[in-house]
Amino acid sequence: MSLHTDLEVASRMRSRGVFKKFIEYIRFPHLKNFEDNLRINFNSPITFLVGPNGTGKSSILQALYGCPEGKSLGNYWFNTQLDPISDKHFFIYSYITEKTNTQVEVIKQRVHDPSNPDYWEPARPNKKFGMKEVPINADPDEAHKTRWKLLEREVLYLDFRYELSAYDKYFYFGERPNTVTMKTKQDLIRRYAARLAQSYSKNCETSFRSLKASKPISLGNEELKIISEILGKNYKEAKLLVHNYYKRMGGHSVYYKTKNNQNYSEAFAGSGEIAVVKLIHEIYNANNYTLVLLDEPETSLHPAAQKKLIKFLINQIVKKKLQVVVSTHSSDLIENMPKESIKVLYEREDNSKVDVIENVLPQEAFYHIGHSLSNKTQLIVEDKLAKLILERSILKYGGEALANLFEVKFFPGGETRLKLDFLPTYSRDGNKTHFIIFDGDMKVDKVEVGDLSDNQKNEEYLGQIITNILKMDCKRISFAQDSGRSEQKIEQMLSLIKFHKERVFYLPKSIPEKIIWSKKVLKKTDLSRKEKEEILEVLEDKEANDTTIYKEVFRLVAKYMFDDETARGIEQAHNYFLRRWIKKDKKSNREINSIIETITTKFDVETL
Repeated sequence: MSLHTDLEVASRMRSRGVFKKFIEYIRFPHLKNFEDNLRINFNSPITFLVGPNGTGKSSILQALYGCPEGKSLGNYWFNTQLDPISDKHFFIYSYITEKTNTQVEVIKQRVHDPSNPDYWEPARPNKKFGMKEVPINADPDEAHKTRWKLLEREVLYLDFRYELSAYDKYFYFGERPNTVTMKTKQDLIRRYAARLAQSYSKNCETSFRSLKASKPISLGNEELKIISEILGKNYKEAKLLVHNYYKRMGGHSVYYKTKNNQNYSEAFAGSGEIAVVKLIHEIYNANNYTLVLLDEPETSLHPAAQKKLIKFLINQIVKKKLQVVVSTHSSDLIENMPKESIKVLYEREDNSKVDVIENVLPQEAFYHIGHSLSNKTQLIVEDKLAKLILERSILKYGGEALANLFEVKFFPGGETRLKLDFLPTYSRDGNKTHFIIFDGDMKVDKVEVGDLSDNQKNEEYLGQIITNILKMDCKRISFAQDSGRSEQKIEQMLSLIKFHKERVFYLPKSIPEKIIWSKKVLKKTDLSRKEKEEILEVLEDKEANDTTIYKEVFRLVAKYMFDDETARGIEQAHNYFLRRWIKKDKKSNREINSIIETITTKFDVETL
């Protein structure tokens, strides 16, 4: 199946509750440098944690590792004098019980135990942080007397920043030998390569004194096919083993055979080649319902390989009902992912605490971490024709120099998507590089945040303002954190109103087609009189709205001028009228120039 199909299947499976042992969310009432009660919701079978270094992406993965029975966060978070961990540190996660289908919360906290200073254990519910007591009649298979049982599931955690082969660990970080027969690292590698070759050729363990290599694992044909697809090579064989021959620096080694008779070990393989083999093998052989945690899997992989890797992950999610959480800096990994799967971690300007923005579109996720996918000022419009009008207007107004400073974009979904997704996203961080330009039919009066009294700064009053300025029920908008944090929600609502006042503009006339339309241009065409009259009759329909009228007008123009009523023909019709409109000095030209001038002067585009 295609990536798109697999994503749809996975989403439907998630909505039907097919994913058992699924962590619904994790929250941190008070932990490290996180905003109090930071909560990550896992609305999708695959979740991407996006954010700059230092925002705790790995910490969240490690906390997830520590959620199930038998797993300890102490494997990653341990107390030292330099980095003390308070006994008050804890986290809470939620899952749905399999037997009674009850959504429950479990708390895990670090406890003071001199014999085991890094011990984390479950505790009874804490009412202070909104946890409910376990009912007296709770099923004993699902709960102890005072707390719900920990989730039981397997966990696979791979950190690709440190997934080095045994060869790389020794060659780049190991100590040089100093014996009579070995003076260089190359000498030592040559010495023990013979033993590794024996392990590979005889498919057996080998050892020398306290040094040892495991029996190699031969990857199956399906695994080889997947790896070949991702890396763009044609592998015939790959064997994986673990050893500590290189100065006891333990790690894995891989031996490859390709179908064009190339044989080589990890010493001649790229680091991405090694990482993919380990990842594919581990996930391909993972059991159903495993929790898979991947820390920066894009490391050393080119963009095409990253996209193929995601396709493999989604396929395995569908087949094995895996829950996958990925931390990443890669736009290629999230390019086609649903917004429900993307969580952006960022540092708040007011208190330097790390907070989260959920349901972020792939195209905009990386704006939040300090670099947009483009360094140009972004003008976001409703559709392709609006994009063409603005691009031509900017070029005419300021020439190539100004045009190079702007990027005009549109995304499927029109004004509804702009209101529900883009406007809330852009308004959260004092955005200075994005502007939204709606069609004229959306125009409303602006509201100045500074004019609001303290009594008016409440959810109900602000919600009504947002409903009015967007012509849409405010309740449809997903703010970053709607649960239990009214002050932050009010802050975000105020930011949205402020962004709307300063960075939202409106095209002249109700829709772009009406801007470029001209009866004079139509009359100068080579169309027959009958064809022109048929087109003009559409404009006389008093019952229809502008959208219906002008879309029909341009459909007929495309039909008669270009013999093509498809989207391609209509685009030709648009361009025909646009080329003539841009040469005029109409009121609509001047109004669009005014928008461009406001953005370039008031907001000093060159220094944004």
